[in-house]
Amino acid sequence: MNETIVAGWLAKLLSEKPEPLNGSFIANLIGDEDPDELMAHSSTQLRRLPIQNITLDMLKNTHDELHMSQTTDPELLSEPCEFDEIDFFISHSWDDDAKDKFDALQKVKMEFEKEHKRTPTVWFDKLCSLRCQNEKKTVDDDLNCLPFFLSGCEKLLVLMGDSYAKDLWCGE
Repeated sequence: MNETIVAGWLAKLLSEKPEPLNGSFIANLIGDEDPDELMAHSSTQLRRLPIQNITLDMLKNTHDELHMSQTTDPELLSEPCEFDEIDFFISHSWDDDAKDKFDALQKVKMEFEKEHKRTPTVWFDKLCSLRCQNEKKTVDDDLNCLPFFLSGCEKLLVLMGDSYAKDLWCGE
């Protein structure tokens, strides 16, 4: 996919939050799963964290980070929440520069705090997923919940580095 097309598509998504997602859109994203059951499950899994809980080290792409430590334990850094209680859903590529992503998050944090007089909350994959806490869950379980997690956030924050557009993928 052409990076210009992706940037245009993302700009359109970011320009305004669409009305609540309709069932057919979600059904296309989740495949054969029952939307009502998956939404109910997603509501029990939705978590948020203050943006300042994300450190530079957490943004680095290392194999060691795939194994949760106490410093990246979602139970310690994030909290359960309701839909529409999250300011930003963060989308990024693990292959992009960690420092660039961290600097962008700091800028978003400062601008948000200036406007809203509070710290923004975010959904961030590694820190809001409990899949590592329960070995019976799979990555697919979390991926199926993503449309609901995204719809539970006020805005989509894309940290678009050099590899972002190359790393976009779609499920079957």
